[in-house]
Amino acid sequence: MRFIIKPLKVFYLYLISYKGKIVSLKVICALLLSFVFTYATYFINNTSINDNAINDYINTKISLFTSITENGKYNQDELLSQVFIVNTSYDKELIPINDSRGLHKGELDITDRGKIAEFLKLMNNEHKFALLALPIHSKFISENDSVLFNQLKKTKRILIPSFMDKDSLINPNYLTDTGFSVYSSTNQNFRFIKYGFFHRDTIKSMAIKMYEELDGKTITKGKFVDVSSGKIAFSSLVLNQRIKAFKKYGEGFKKNYYELGVELLDSLNKPYIRDLIKDKIVLIGDFDDSDFHLTTSGMLSGTMINYNAYLALKNDDHIIPKYLILFVFITYFIFFTGVLFKFKKHCIDFFKKYFLGKYPRKEKNRFFNTKPLLNTLASILFIWLDGVVVLAICSAILIEFFNVHVNFLFFNNYLAVVAIILTALLTSNVENPQND
Repeated sequence: MRFIIKPLKVFYLYLISYKGKIVSLKVICALLLSFVFTYATYFINNTSINDNAINDYINTKISLFTSITENGKYNQDELLSQVFIVNTSYDKELIPINDSRGLHKGELDITDRGKIAEFLKLMNNEHKFALLALPIHSKFISENDSVLFNQLKKTKRILIPSFMDKDSLINPNYLTDTGFSVYSSTNQNFRFIKYGFFHRDTIKSMAIKMYEELDGKTITKGKFVDVSSGKIAFSSLVLNQRIKAFKKYGEGFKKNYYELGVELLDSLNKPYIRDLIKDKIVLIGDFDDSDFHLTTSGMLSGTMINYNAYLALKNDDHIIPKYLILFVFITYFIFFTGVLFKFKKHCIDFFKKYFLGKYPRKEKNRFFNTKPLLNTLASILFIWLDGVVVLAICSAILIEFFNVHVNFLFFNNYLAVVAIILTALLTSNVENPQND
């Protein structure tokens, strides 16, 4: 028993000594700051891409890097075989448009709602799920609205988009499920990078709606953290675009998508179409005209971005594993303890003593010693560079080996400021009490 009690007693006496108190204080500070920065990392990475220009820029660079490392990682042909894609780019109808006084001012071409209704009827509810990602704006009235309205009531497991128009939520005038659809691009490079699963914290996106319907899961918004399947999760995610840009014909001239009118409604027979869509997710949208958005994986249609967001949820990309939280915490803890205990200085001194000691020493450069301001600025610069190196390496490790996008570099300026302040306080005031 004495072999246990004696070391504990020695350790206790060390802790209550002055030097022990200093060490304990530094460790406590490192732990508290690591906790704060770990939560801040989650909070910043869980916000919209356009909330901060620096965050925007760094996330764009990270996403460009991962688009290269992920090339060929996913079997795109296999993913495409799980869906049935319908292109509506060339199926239009003209509707009259009036001005604010009710006077006719021209016509507007919109997706032919009559053809959509005809195809939905043709599916005969043989599909697994249908994503009708077309802007069916209620202010644009078509003579086919009643036909589409009646067919949507009969069609099961279908989702259509809602969207914002001048800060007002627009829900189509159809009694069916809707999910919010928006494609916010970055301020820096005008690319779509991040997908928000909620709009204004309450309005569910199309991806969330699909996740709830197909997988029976969701993301619950919390006051401090968001939760999914009982685990901490992101509700805003840098997407892994599993399905990238593709052409109509794949290998062996296999069709990746079908034209709504000339192929599905006018050419193919109905039983064959039902066999094609049976137990598949049907994606109906514009795949060849205007609904395209620049991503780090190339130009992608809005329909496919929504489906990729669902695939991210299905594959738990939004779930934050415990090892990731621990990894982030340890990263910050190592950085702060390294600064407070001058690990870098000790390593340099060790290297000089045991590896350079046998060589003749040159006269010491006294330039910085005679320039206190330059010495201070140099110290600040080195602390900042230390943060850049540590955080960049950690970001690369998470992306390459764990397929997790975490923007560490956003915090480097704040990290450097806190480290400099702590270094000044603890090394000058605490370790040298005789100056008080």
